Amino acid sequence: MKKILAVSAVIALACLVPSVSLRAQAKQPSQAAPTLAGDTFTGTIVTGHMKGGIANPHLVVEVSGADGQKVSFVLRMTTAVTDVDGKTLNYQRDFRKGKKVEIKFTVKDGQNEALSMHYLE
Repeated sequence: MKKILAVSAVIALACLVPSVSLRAQAKQPSQAAPTLAGDTFTGTIVTGHMKGGIANPHLVVEVSGADGQKVSFVLRMTTAVTDVDGKTLNYQRDFRKGKKVEIKFTVKDGQNEALSMHYLE
């Protein structure tokens, strides 16, 4: 009886292991976002979503340039966000899709980290 239970457990584990490893592979990102040369990018905000946890919240913003190139930028709590008149905005609460922006950035660990974002309209 114990041998039958042991064989059943081994068979069950053998069936589970491939599916678990396939799920882990599917969740891995396919490629890193393209990084840019230079320090300023101007374009229109296409989308944005929150990432990170409570200790490290940040906003990932996708901006489309005049040539159609879409680039992702990471906005953190320390990123200076200003409106057309220069008034300081909250990077999360005052986020506006479809607006033209100028982003000053640096490349850090293969990601475009926004230093400041200024709404142009």
